[in-house]
Amino acid sequence: MKKIFLSNKSAIAKVPIIIIIIILLVVIIGAVAINWNSEPTPALLDVSTPAPEPSETTPAPEPTETTPEPSETTTEPEPTTPEPTQPEPTEPTPTEPEPTTPEPTTPEPEPVEVDLSEAVTGSLVEAVISGDSLEYVDVTLRSTSDQPLEVTVPAGTIFEAQSTGLQDMVVIELIVFDLESRDTVLSRSVSVACSSMELDAPGEDDALVMSSIPAQGDLAALLGISSFGDETFRVQQFAIWTITDNPSRDGYVGLGYFGLGSGPSDEEILKIRVLFEAAGISTAKYQALG
Repeated sequence: MKKIFLSNKSAIAKVPIIIIIIILLVVIIGAVAINWNSEPTPALLDVSTPAPEPSETTPAPEPTETTPEPSETTTEPEPTTPEPTQPEPTEPTPTEPEPTTPEPTTPEPEPVEVDLSEAVTGSLVEAVISGDSLEYVDVTLRSTSDQPLEVTVPAGTIFEAQSTGLQDMVVIELIVFDLESRDTVLSRSVSVACSSMELDAPGEDDALVMSSIPAQGDLAALLGISSFGDETFRVQQFAIWTITDNPSRDGYVGLGYFGLGSGPSDEEILKIRVLFEAAGISTAKYQALG
């Protein structure tokens, strides 16, 4: 009986210690619970509130290099043809010409001015003259001079027919032959009119020679005025026949073509009178004008 009693007493002695431990645990748990309830509940973040700026002391994160992932399909660049480039022009380097001694040049001689009569009589030219028509004769000159010649055939020069029954021809317009050197040959048609109304005009086969005596008196005065050259050939020819043949008003040989011709009209007679007055020729001594 004694052992049992001792065992109960040990159990009774252990009860206060357990109670104390339980009380301490309750107190600790209650203190923790009170502390938990006293902490503020965190408020919900406002979405519209901007994020806080980083602190100056917080270093910014360093950028990280990202390697782009290669595309699955790779397109090769199209070949391009390079455009041709032109070379820039380069200026030639000027070269100084070597000094050369100019060769002496002989100046060309000035042509000698001479009229046909002097050139023929002075043996400076050889002249061949032939008929052509009522209005022209053909003149060919060949130089026999060592100098260049300028041969003038003035108005009033007379070419005499070599055959009987043909008219002499009188030059009515000045013409010039330029003969550059010896043996130079030049042919020209020279404007003329007939000086004998009743005779025929020389043809291509009829030779003429130059008279040493040019037109004289009223004929020379008529051919010497500039207005004479402005008239038609009909007026010119009728005016010359008025002086050389002195026909009556109705006595002129007709001028025309193919055998058809007519004498001067009243208008043409009036023009002849004006020419005579311009040349200082008296009209009273000529039948057609008196």
